[in-house]
Amino acid sequence: MCAVAAASYAVSSVRGLVTVDRVLTAALLVGVVVFALASRRPSRFE
Repeated sequence: MCAVAAASYAVSSVRGLVTVDRVLTAALLVGVVVFALASRRPSRFE
């Protein structure tokens, strides 16, 4: 996500596409998905 943020600031036409709110929302969603997968199949994460 840091690379996407850096790229969005480097390219002026995409500047502002990556915001703190969007990054936090994406991180939260990824965390929920990983938690759900780990809860369903804990043997895969050992």
